[in-house]
Amino acid sequence: MENGKKWFHNDNQDLHLLFEPLSLNESTELAVAYTLIAIMCALERGVSYWLDNRFHKSSEKLINTSIGERIYYIVIRTVLYGIATTLRLLYMLAVMYFNTGLFITVVTSLTLSQLVVELIRSSDLNKTGPLKKLQNKGYSDLSIVAQNGNMDDDEEDEYDTEAQSKEYNIPKIVISGES
Repeated sequence: MENGKKWFHNDNQDLHLLFEPLSLNESTELAVAYTLIAIMCALERGVSYWLDNRFHKSSEKLINTSIGERIYYIVIRTVLYGIATTLRLLYMLAVMYFNTGLFITVVTSLTLSQLVVELIRSSDLNKTGPLKKLQNKGYSDLSIVAQNGNMDDDEEDEYDTEAQSKEYNIPKIVISGES
């Protein structure tokens, strides 16, 4: 695209998708290009989600593994990061053609793929218990139950039957690199 337009346009003549053999002159070639871009965007969102959420170990768990397991973990995460970065750069280059159809395809594909990722994340949150949800928000596993009401005059250890109880979560205090 030596003499490419520097503004958004719908012209597909002499337009190639990333590589010379991927010409976009005919409508079938354009449909294939849109499909390839959609797959590329979905793969990038999927790899990024998997890298951040599914293939992630805390440093405490990683320290307790052998050197071979650590190296394997580091290599796999590095390769996944390389794949995600390559996909991001490829769809960035596709958008830089300033073709309106390619731009809309990239934005729509990334948006729909992120919707799927968010649905997966929300279903993962629903599978965990309330304490698991609170751990990520700065609360510990501990909670206390406080009762409101008057003490009986007869015995100091008993509360009125009208007393109401309320559960409070104790904030997590981080002293080391724990998260």
